[in-house]
Amino acid sequence: MDLTLIPTSGPLYDAFISGDFDFKDLLLYGLYLIRLTAVSAGIIYVIMNVYAGITYIVSGAAGDKEGGKNALIMAFLGFALTIFAWIIVDIFIAFFMTGTQN
Repeated sequence: MDLTLIPTSGPLYDAFISGDFDFKDLLLYGLYLIRLTAVSAGIIYVIMNVYAGITYIVSGAAGDKEGGKNALIMAFLGFALTIFAWIIVDIFIAFFMTGTQN
């Protein structure tokens, strides 16, 4: 998957180049953006888990592990929210795409 806002290949790329969009292309682009967001959220989730884990381990010497624990919980909740949003949008787009196949 490309990490760009405009796809670099496929039918969406052709629609961007020609400027010929229809409803199906807009739905596909919405799905593309949601997938891009989910991939970005996964990368940020891994980075935040590493940061929160290091904070949790290092703060053990100081006796205050609450900050690292909260960061781990918030990172997980943010990732879970992104995944659930992706699932909802994917179902929504699949519902509208059923009648638009050529």
